[in-house]
Amino acid sequence: MTNKTELPDFIIIGAMKCGTTSLWEYLKQHPEICIPKDIKNIEFFDSNENWHKGISFYKNNFKADEKTKSIGELSTEYTKYPHVKNVAKNIYSTLPDVKFIYLIRHPIERLISHYIHSVGAAKEYRDINTALQNTKDNPYILYSQYFLQLEQFLKYFKKESFLILTSDDLLARKEDTLNVLFDYINVDTCGSTLAGVQKHTRSSKKSWNRIGRIVRRSPKYFNHYNYYTSRLPNFYAKKIESLFCRPIDEPVINETNLQYLNELFSQDLNRLQEHTHFQIPNWKFTN
Repeated sequence: MTNKTELPDFIIIGAMKCGTTSLWEYLKQHPEICIPKDIKNIEFFDSNENWHKGISFYKNNFKADEKTKSIGELSTEYTKYPHVKNVAKNIYSTLPDVKFIYLIRHPIERLISHYIHSVGAAKEYRDINTALQNTKDNPYILYSQYFLQLEQFLKYFKKESFLILTSDDLLARKEDTLNVLFDYINVDTCGSTLAGVQKHTRSSKKSWNRIGRIVRRSPKYFNHYNYYTSRLPNFYAKKIESLFCRPIDEPVINETNLQYLNELFSQDLNRLQEHTHFQIPNWKFTN
C-alpha cells in the first residue's frame, strides 16, 4: 500500500442523482482502490452529521490492503450548500492535498430526478411547479448549481484539485470515463473489466397518498408493508399497493419556471467553465 496515512487521497463530492451510486459500484470492484463497500455516504465532513465523531471514526471506514494504491470516499451531501456547510473547510483541515471528483449531469435533468426521488421517498407531495415557486432556498435548484457548490471548495483548493465528469459520459463511454478517473488518482486502468450496475428508473418510484406517506416515512410500517406485499400473489399485491400509492407521472416544468431555470443554470455553467478546466457539454437549454 502506497497511502501512508490510511486516509483518502480522493473524495467524490456528488452530485446527488448524477450516477454516483453506479460510480461507487464500479470503484468498489477495482483491486487497487480502497473505498467503503457497505456505506455510500459517510458524511464525515458534514458538521451536522459525523464531524464531531473525530478522525478515528473516519479512519475505521477504510480497510486498505497490500494492493491498495488509492483510498477514497463518496458523499453526495458534500455538495448541498447552503444546507450543508463547512464541508470544504473541514476537509482542508484534515486532507489539504486531497483530490476531488465531481460527477454532474444536465442541471434540469438532475432537478427532475431529485424531485422524483423526493416524491418516492414520501418527502414531497407538491407538483413540481409548486415545488419550484421558492427560488431562493430551494434544494432542487441549489444542488443543480454546480459552480455555486464548487465555489465553496475553490476557497480552499486550487482548480487543479478537481476532476469534473458527466453522467452522460459515464453511461455512454464508461471505459474511457473511468480510465480518466483512474489515471487522475494514479491507479491502473481497467474500465472494461468492471461489471455494469442496475440503473434506478422512474417506474420503480411511487407517489404516495396521505396514508401512504405515513407508511413510507416510517421504517417499521414500511418494512411491514414490503414484507407482506412481497409474499402475496402479484394481483393482490397490486390491489394493496393501489391503496397507498400510484406510479409517478412525468413531471412537466411550465414555461415560466423553465425560462428562469435555463437562464440561471446557463450562467452557472459558464462560471464553472471559466473557473475550472471543465468544458460545457452540448446540453440544450431551450425555452
